[in-house]
Amino acid sequence: QLISSLALAAMLALCLTRSDGITPIQMIVPMAAIGLGNGISMPAIIGEVLHQTPVNLAGTVSGVLTTAQQFASAIGVAIIGGVYFANLNTRAHASNISAETLSIVCELVLGMSAVAAALWLGRRGRRDKSALERRLRELSQ
Repeated sequence: QLISSLALAAMLALCLTRSDGITPIQMIVPMAAIGLGNGISMPAIIGEVLHQTPVNLAGTVSGVLTTAQQFASAIGVAIIGGVYFANLNTRAHASNISAETLSIVCELVLGMSAVAAALWLGRRGRRDKSALERRLRELSQ
């Protein structure tokens, strides 16, 4: 996810520094880096989630995980697209930069929120797991 975050930061810097507009050619490298970062990180994350799942629940967890990914993708496109088109002003080309900038900032905020939620849930899960293990040890003695 670091590669994706750096690419988003590069796109934001590009939007803020180019007052005359951004061409699609200028967006190729940052967009490719975002795709590369997601392509590298997502299989590892999914593998780790499925690795920690009991075998009898693997199909269910896989289905829930895929559904959550599709839902999150659709919501993300809706939110970021809504921000973009709500701020798009067709009167001047320079206003497109502000819509692009707001969309990228929105994407960064959503991404940071997802990371914060994952860290919070990870800590909570470790705490709950250790409490469960202690209780099982107590019961077995």
